[in-house]
Order: sequence, then structure tokens, then C-alpha cells
Amino acid sequence: MVDNPLTLVQTIVPAVSGLLGVGIGAWINAYVTDKRERQKQRHDFQAKQIAELYGPLVALHHELQARAAIRDRIIDTAVEVREQVIDAGRLVGREELRRLHADELPGYDAVANMPHQGFVDMLLPTYQAIRDLYREKLWLAEPDTRAHFPPLLEFVSLWEWYLDQKPPGRIMLGLKHSSKKLEPVFDHLHQEHERLRKDLSR
Repeated sequence: MVDNPLTLVQTIVPAVSGLLGVGIGAWINAYVTDKRERQKQRHDFQAKQIAELYGPLVALHHELQARAAIRDRIIDTAVEVREQVIDAGRLVGREELRRLHADELPGYDAVANMPHQGFVDMLLPTYQAIRDLYREKLWLAEPDTRAHFPPLLEFVSLWEWYLDQKPPGRIMLGLKHSSKKLEPVFDHLHQEHERLRKDLSR
């Protein structure tokens, strides 16, 4: 039994302080560890977003632009060469010009008027790849990115329906079906890709 209250206080206070110190230290350590773990999880998830969703989608968009440029170059060249052939035929005479119209010009015309078939052959497969990847990796997408999926799905689905059913072309015109509607989609994907890259580099 301790007769002196001061001695009792001097004995208890250090013990309590020590316990509090240990408890606070443990709490701070647990808090810091948990925060670091959450930051690591977020970092790993963002890296996965770039590697499996945003990076591949941006790459496919660049491919789409390159393919469109190739198609446009082919068409422009066909138009230019067609005019050169016609000019050369005029110099030779009517018979040669008539032969050109019968034998050669239809081939140039087919290429010059290929925006539709050129899209189907050169661009639609890439749009489909973008649609498929978007859908497969949607769980990695930010909420705003998910909201951009319906216009892409509609664009590809309407083309697939058109090619399968071959309805009158005026129906597609009435639907106002245009790749311009996808510009906000691709702008968003590029912005998100850049934002994630910057976050990871910090």
C-alpha cells in the first residue's frame, strides 16, 4: 500500500503516458500504412487502366485516323489520275476518249467513289475493335468514360445493321448517322489517358 499520494501519482502517470504513447504510435502507424496501401492500390489500378483500356483505345484511334488518311489519299489520287487520263484522251481524239470511257474510266470511278466501301473495308473493322475492347474492359473505365460508350455502340451497330439488311440509304441519312458524333468520345479518351499518365508520374 502506498501511503504518499504524490508517490502514487508519480508511479501511475508515467505508466499511463507510456500506454497512451504506445497506443497513439500504433494508431498513427496503422493509419500511415493503410494510406500507403490505398495509394498503392489506386496507383496499380490506374496503371491497369492505362495498360488495358485507355492506352489501347487511344492507339486504335490513331490507327483509325491513319487508315482514314490512306483511304482519302487513294480517292484523291484516283480523281487526279482520272482527270489526267481524260485530258490525254481528248488530245488523241474522240475514238480514244470513247474507248477510255468504256474500258478504263469505270475503274477510276469505282475508286473515286469508294468512301462507302472504303469505310467498310478499311475503317469499320477498327471501329469494331474499339467497340469490343471498350465493352470488354468497361469495368476499368471511369464513370464519365462509361457514359461515352452508348454513342460508340450505336455507331457500330447501325453500320452492322445497314450492311446486313441493306435498307434504302435514305434511312441512314434520316438517322443522322455520322462519325462526327464520336468526336467527343475520342476527345474524352485522349484526355483521360493524359490525365492518368500525369497522375502516375507524380
